[in-house]
Order: sequence, then C-alpha cells, then structure tokens
Amino acid sequence: KCELNDLHEQCEKEKEAGDACREEAAQLEKQMEEAKSEILKLRGETEMISYFQDTVETETIYRLRADCQNLEIEREMDEIKVRHLKIERDELVSQLDKLKEESKALNNDSEGKSREMIEAEMEYDMQYVRQQALIEHLERSGWKPPKDMTSLTK
Repeated sequence: KCELNDLHEQCEKEKEAGDACREEAAQLEKQMEEAKSEILKLRGETEMISYFQDTVETETIYRLRADCQNLEIEREMDEIKVRHLKIERDELVSQLDKLKEESKALNNDSEGKSREMIEAEMEYDMQYVRQQALIEHLERSGWKPPKDMTSLTK
C-alpha cells in the first residue's frame, strides 16, 4: 500500500508538473503569438518608416537639385551683370580718357593763345615805346608831330 501511495503521490506530482508544463507551454504559445504580432506590427512600421524616409530623401534630393539650379541661374545672372558693368566701366574710362585728351588739348591751345596774346601785348608795348622814343627824339630835333600822332596812348 505504501508503494501504491507513493505511486499515487508520484502520479499526482507528475500530473501537477505536466499541468504546470502545459500551462507554461500555453503561456509561451501566447507570448509567441504576441511576439509574432509585434514582429508583424514592427515590420509594417519599419516598412512605413523606410518608405517615408525614401520619400523624404527623394524629395530632399530634388529640392536640393532645384536649389543648386537656382543658384547656378543666379550666378549666371550675376556674371551677366558683371560683364555689363565691366563694359559700361570700360566705356566710361574711354570717355574719361577722351575728355582728358580734349581738356589737355584745350589747355595746350589756351596756353598757346595766352602766349600769343602775351607776345602781341609785348610787341604792342615795344612798338609803343619805340614810337614814343622816336617822337621824343624828333621833338628834340625840332620837329613838331601832328596832333593825331601825339594823342596815341597805350
């Protein structure tokens, strides 16, 4: 009987252990199903994130390319402006050089005219002094000059 009780107890223990194993197996199966569900959910989220990231990267690439093209266009427009400004500057420098040459020529011409005027005044002064000296010499010699000759003034 003792052996029967021992076997009975052992059976009970084995039954309890089997029930515990089945319960643990059921929990593990439930956890596995939850894990599979979580994996599927995470895969879906990962695919969505990957798609979103690819879309954002593609949009970013296109936007950056458009920005680069806009910057190139702006640079080309600035280069055109610079060329036009250089042409305008060169034209202004050319005009300035011509005006300087004209001014120099006018100054030279003016200086020449001033010299001619000074020379003419000096010539006139010399002729006047010579005429006055001649008149004085003739008067000392006893000659009487006509009135219109003595009225000559400078």
